Amino acid sequence: RSIANELEVNALTFKSVGVMDVELKEDIKKYLPNNPNMGRYIIRNNKIKRRLTQRNMCDTMYDETTIAWNGEILPCCNDSHAGYSFGNILKENLWNIWRNDKYSKFRGVILTDKSSIPMCKDCPGNTKDAPVKREIISPIF
Repeated sequence: RSIANELEVNALTFKSVGVMDVELKEDIKKYLPNNPNMGRYIIRNNKIKRRLTQRNMCDTMYDETTIAWNGEILPCCNDSHAGYSFGNILKENLWNIWRNDKYSKFRGVILTDKSSIPMCKDCPGNTKDAPVKREIISPIF
């Protein structure tokens, strides 16, 4: 609650483990949840596979954001290299970043041509059959 209060948010969400580097793929086995319905990966024939079922929309753009370790505001947790930063929460208000032109234009691209954004092609958010996120605090105020 103290982190959420400090950030002035009314909900705090943590996500499941994600693997961005191919070399780390085998190491993920030790971090997978015991309940197979709680993760974004499945093990088949001793290989890690991501659960994917294509969705054409992205709820994330309209109801949440991702704050990187350095304060950069990113479209989602799939932007592991901060390629689409919309601002920095350490330098400006989150509400202003949320409503700025850069963020709005990105949302427009998501609506009209999501597949043109590389990180969206294999997005775990395309998963219909396995939850990616778990809400921990809702609401805190």
